[in-house]
Amino acid sequence: MSEKLSQVAVTAVTDVTINKNSHLAAVPSTAAAKKGVTLPTEEQRPCYRCYPEAFKVNGKRYDAGLYFHDSIDDGRSKRSCDHWLCASLEVVAMASDTGHSYSKLLHFVDAEDQQREFLLPMQMLKGQAEDLKGAFLDMGLSLELKRFHLLRDYINKAKPKRRIKLAQKTGWADEHSFLLPDVDIGTGDYVLAHNPFGSADYGIAGTMQDWQQQVAAYAQDNVWLVVAIGSALAGPLLLKLELSNGGFHVYGDSSIGKSTISRVACSVWGAPDKFIKTWLATLNGQEGVAASRNDTLLVLDEIGESDPAEVGKIIYQLGNGQGKIRADKLGGVRPVQTWRLMLLSNGEHPIEAVLQQARQQLKAGQQVRLTSISALRQHGCFDTLHAFTRGAELADHLNQACNQHYGHLGTAFVRRLVQQNTSELKKEFAGFLQQFDAGHGQGNRIAKRFAVIAFAAELAKRWQLLPWPQQHALTLCLQLYAEWQASQPQGSHEDQAIITGFIDYITRYSDTRFSALSDADHRASPRTGFFEFINSQCVYYVTSTGLKDMFPSMDSKRVVRALFQAGLYYQTGPKERALVKRIHGKPVKVHALCLPNDAQ
Repeated sequence: MSEKLSQVAVTAVTDVTINKNSHLAAVPSTAAAKKGVTLPTEEQRPCYRCYPEAFKVNGKRYDAGLYFHDSIDDGRSKRSCDHWLCASLEVVAMASDTGHSYSKLLHFVDAEDQQREFLLPMQMLKGQAEDLKGAFLDMGLSLELKRFHLLRDYINKAKPKRRIKLAQKTGWADEHSFLLPDVDIGTGDYVLAHNPFGSADYGIAGTMQDWQQQVAAYAQDNVWLVVAIGSALAGPLLLKLELSNGGFHVYGDSSIGKSTISRVACSVWGAPDKFIKTWLATLNGQEGVAASRNDTLLVLDEIGESDPAEVGKIIYQLGNGQGKIRADKLGGVRPVQTWRLMLLSNGEHPIEAVLQQARQQLKAGQQVRLTSISALRQHGCFDTLHAFTRGAELADHLNQACNQHYGHLGTAFVRRLVQQNTSELKKEFAGFLQQFDAGHGQGNRIAKRFAVIAFAAELAKRWQLLPWPQQHALTLCLQLYAEWQASQPQGSHEDQAIITGFIDYITRYSDTRFSALSDADHRASPRTGFFEFINSQCVYYVTSTGLKDMFPSMDSKRVVRALFQAGLYYQTGPKERALVKRIHGKPVKVHALCLPNDAQ
């Protein structure tokens, strides 16, 4: 929320429980005191009132702030007492999330006379509200600790007329409202839940113009820098264009500029040092990180720091956009964290190589969610150096500029996006997608990712947020997409994984899990099958059990079809691809397979 503090002279909450306390004199202050303010009458007491400015009544000075006005009757006389509770503080609105998570929005002045805002969850008022006391002190609210119970009572009894909706995470609250920490872009009907995880990672520093001149201008003609900025802007488009989560894993040797790519992307939304996250996290830990990046961008640095056994699960989780289902203390189900986001990762090795360290194979679902692409260009990860002589110099300049100027582009982009018609956006995006020769299946999802990155960047150019020529981002995204397509083997990823898995298995276990057909005394344990040489070609007779051992998590029919289509069957039966062969005097159903010529 960005509304200013109300400038009314006083606010009041009446009909409260009377608390008998000794008189607390007004706090002295050097600020000029306002005249003409009146204190509540005896009939109006007890009540609370907030005074934004210091004031004088009957020559007595009172400091600005929230007061509890009371009266004391000792049986002989009745006298008024005015208790200063804290610096100026008002309860301006009530917020809730569809009848749950009730909170109150507070406006107050901190110790440096800065206007502050605090969304107070009502549950913080329970008991003695010690957590709330600590929160106020941490935020710089000057208060009288001895009478904190009166401040708590005031907040609890306040009934502001304004009602706003509470959102639990960043991103789209509805079609016309986009929330970031401390920023409601759109209708103003929402407020972001107080201090959600990762809210401090967003921020603004420097100027938009300096970011454009010192960062975006040097991204021009550099494929990966353009893709990085486009990826950061694509997050808010996913919901409107009905696209799924996903992103790219940028890999290559150390010190070629991969981290610079990531930091440039981070600078779209916040300070790179805060916004960038590490792969060094558990599966559960990545949930909170992903939810904090809802509808924006998640950047994960250095996959080499991760646990290889967890990487595959994390990719699925991030791509699916949903965390684990967990039970609460009462046996019910906790709210499941969800997110939509673009993902940008980096490391020295592709995802497939990382998974192999844990003896896992890259699955098609993982590849389509996080696609590995080499970062290597002409100058490290850069295509052009502009005025610099070495890639390291350009990287140093960009890293320094991103640390000084950040957070402007993302907010400016969304401010324009909330004004757009969703149907028109979808029509225009369809035209972009046609240029990427999407095809079907897995390739279609990856093509959509390239297309939405180009689309986001071209929209930003149209809205004069990026200093690039028109169609520049589209041209470079088409170039990188063509390069990626050229690097892909023919056939589906599942087929390639099966063929690779077969070759790896034979290479690893041919001497230990296969017995020579001519050697009846050799006992391989466990046994996958047998082998013999026919015309100098080694034929492996794999049993049905052995085939399941090769591919324990895959459907055998799917495996057989891929091996057959790849021409790896040496011999098949008349009706099925397995055949019955007499081995050591007994009929055995086997698959007669050979390694491809280039693998023998």
